[in-house]
Amino acid sequence: MERIMQNRKWILSSLVMTFFGIPILTQFLAAVVAMLGVGLAGIIEVCNILITPTIYLLLNVFMLTLGAIIIFFSGRVWDGDSAPENREIAVWRQCFFLLPALLTLVGWIIALHLADYQFRQMGAGWLANLMLPWLGVFLVSLVGGEYWWMVIIPVGAHISFSLGYAWPTRYPLSGTSGLRCRNLLLFLLLLLGIVAGYQAHLYKQQNPGVGVRENIDTWAWRPDKLNNQLTPLRGKPQIQFTQNWPRLDGATAAYPIYASAFYALSVIPEDFHTREYLENSRTPDAYNRIVKGDADIIFVAQPSGRQKKRAEESGVTLLYTPFAREAFVFIVNADNPVNSLTEQQVRDIFSGAITNWRTVGGNDQEIQTWQRPEDSGSQTVMQSQVMKNVRMISPQETEVASVMEGMIKVVAEYRNTNNAIGYTFRYYATQMNADKNIKLLAINDITPTAENIRNGKYAYIVDAFMVTRENATPETQKFVDWFLSPQGQQLVEDVGYVPLLVWPTVVALAACIITLSFLGEMLCSISLMIRRISLLQLQLGLLAEYTLLFCALCCVGWQFARITQSELKSKLHYWLVFVPVYFWLLLWNIIFYVAPAKIALLESIRNFFLLVVWLPLNFSPFWPQPWTDFIGPISAQLGFALGYYCQWRSKNRSQIRKWSEWGTCLSFVTLGMMAWALR
Repeated sequence: MERIMQNRKWILSSLVMTFFGIPILTQFLAAVVAMLGVGLAGIIEVCNILITPTIYLLLNVFMLTLGAIIIFFSGRVWDGDSAPENREIAVWRQCFFLLPALLTLVGWIIALHLADYQFRQMGAGWLANLMLPWLGVFLVSLVGGEYWWMVIIPVGAHISFSLGYAWPTRYPLSGTSGLRCRNLLLFLLLLLGIVAGYQAHLYKQQNPGVGVRENIDTWAWRPDKLNNQLTPLRGKPQIQFTQNWPRLDGATAAYPIYASAFYALSVIPEDFHTREYLENSRTPDAYNRIVKGDADIIFVAQPSGRQKKRAEESGVTLLYTPFAREAFVFIVNADNPVNSLTEQQVRDIFSGAITNWRTVGGNDQEIQTWQRPEDSGSQTVMQSQVMKNVRMISPQETEVASVMEGMIKVVAEYRNTNNAIGYTFRYYATQMNADKNIKLLAINDITPTAENIRNGKYAYIVDAFMVTRENATPETQKFVDWFLSPQGQQLVEDVGYVPLLVWPTVVALAACIITLSFLGEMLCSISLMIRRISLLQLQLGLLAEYTLLFCALCCVGWQFARITQSELKSKLHYWLVFVPVYFWLLLWNIIFYVAPAKIALLESIRNFFLLVVWLPLNFSPFWPQPWTDFIGPISAQLGFALGYYCQWRSKNRSQIRKWSEWGTCLSFVTLGMMAWALR
């Protein structure tokens, strides 16, 4: 009877320790070790050291190892307090401690297989009951996204505790039934561990990891960090903010620009909370925040249709100001033999018409396409500029943890396999997330270099925008204006983007026009000095001169339109290109239709433009001729305007706009004929 009671006692204590004691002890220690890990991370940050993925992995390994050691010695302590006199009983008790680890592994393997390797389908049924003692670990793992902790911590805790308990009796008598049972359990644990490892491999294939991450550690762009990645300004800041700082947000790829500008232009007090004014919530959330009024400026790519509609429904008018130019690029593995695709081939690949790399000159492999989430900047550009209303195939998905919804499906980020193809922005792929194992594809045999972005040769050039609400604060407008200044554009270039260079281009254009006019007049003057020419020869010479000037300025206008960002073209189209032509023709007609004495002001305006803008004409021997000051300027202006217009034309114009442009051209001819008749 006494022996039976003793057996009941150790069996009961073993069961209590196995199913209650070890889980409670482990979860308490896990909380303590986790707080220790957070403290270590804080110390690392205080030392101005960036927490890289390698450091994060080492922290996890350290915490798991420390927890296992503590559990091991807990088993040693419990062995000293309640060790049975019979060593055979001690071996059987070890079997009790190992049994839950075996059950957890079996349940995990079966549940993961039945759920088709999807974590979100594993939370119901008998597995949830099996994991009930480990509820704390289960919830923390789910929220933290460390899903494998749900099996690693319980199994590791039971094995560690069992090893600690068994350490004094690690050389037991051989041949006993308890020893055989324990060895069998250890063998099964090893076998099931291999199966679980293989399942992890299959899970990674079905739910791919990240090859190019679309998020960044913003701590790398803090001025108090050692070796931070902020880009300094050239020269003294032209403006500074000491209060009422603009609240900035934007896309991941734009963060280095606006973070560098924010810290360079802001005088920050000691108690300043940067996060209230400098955020990186990525494109979809950034648009939501500016619509709600939680941000003053967001730095993003063009908005999607849904984002525009959301702003309209909220009664918010958004203003889009370009500040940089960027290339939308396609990325593949560096070992992929394909170096270039045509625009049609890209559409065919992402629409599913082309499914094998062999079709486009590559290896005989199935093409694995990777997309971006809906409403993200890159996905919006992909749908609007690349696919052009061609339906894309369904994106690959993966699982992430959500505090409110548990495991949810999201669009998987690019994984750099040998047969993969994805897309992003040039700056992000080449600088923010540079990887020697990834290469950028050329489109139509034109590579996405900075030079090809400037000259407009690359097929997919996009503008990066500063988006503000209508009636922005003075500080917000000052920040926007500064980005368009030479110092702001220099920062854009220093960070790695291609600046707009609008005003330098205009200055170069004006210099080109004046130089061509001057050369034309000088050539005609030299011909007069050499020999006398007839009136007919003079007229033919001037006709050739101004025809050459007209054609040259057509080419200049064409090139200017190519290097002008798309969003700015519609604005420049009238006030910079066509308005001068209208102005000069109307001014000429009014002056010659009415006596000049009655409109002395207009005559003064005409003389001002002739003396300042068209200065080379003053050196012409034909200056006294009444038509000279008309043909020269109008040839240059009209040539430039028509060259710009022809390059700017789009096939997707509305009928109203089409007829208005034809009316514009006809009005040029009409006014020109009037000027010639009034001559």
